[in-house]
Amino acid sequence: MAVHKKTIDIKGKNNEIEIASGAIIYDLSLVVRGNFNKLYLGKGSYTITIELMGDNNSITIGDGSIIYNSFITAQDGKNIVIGKDCLFANPTDIRTTDHHPIFDLQGQRVNQSRDVIIEDRVWLARNVNVLKGAHIEPDVVIGVGAVVTGRIPANSVAAGVPARVVRSGTTWRDC
Repeated sequence: MAVHKKTIDIKGKNNEIEIASGAIIYDLSLVVRGNFNKLYLGKGSYTITIELMGDNNSITIGDGSIIYNSFITAQDGKNIVIGKDCLFANPTDIRTTDHHPIFDLQGQRVNQSRDVIIEDRVWLARNVNVLKGAHIEPDVVIGVGAVVTGRIPANSVAAGVPARVVRSGTTWRDC
């Protein structure tokens, strides 16, 4: 593992941080606030800001992924899973939460946090936001400036706000 620049701030108990041998981290900002959080960075290349806020959150990034200038945050006991061989342009924003709760007039929270799943070989172009509850299946390209809020099926290209499939039956390879 090579780390060129890092800021690590962990407060809590029983948190687990694992970085694979061979990972290249050009810039890492890691903030953990809470207990029993888990972070795994696979063998890849990263310029990344990661937040784990509260208890029992996890972020897992698979081997072979290249992530540039991305902000990734898990909160409220939720999980983010990023598969193998993904490519994220800068900047991208991936989050399980809206960060601030909103309540109805009866006091019930209306914006619950949800897991985010990004499967293998997903390419996120510049300025993509992947929000709570998103599930991007394998071999997908997400276009510039898209906001992903739901499921994007495998072998497709999606774009827009919110992101919608604009082409099916596609794949991509990192050049």
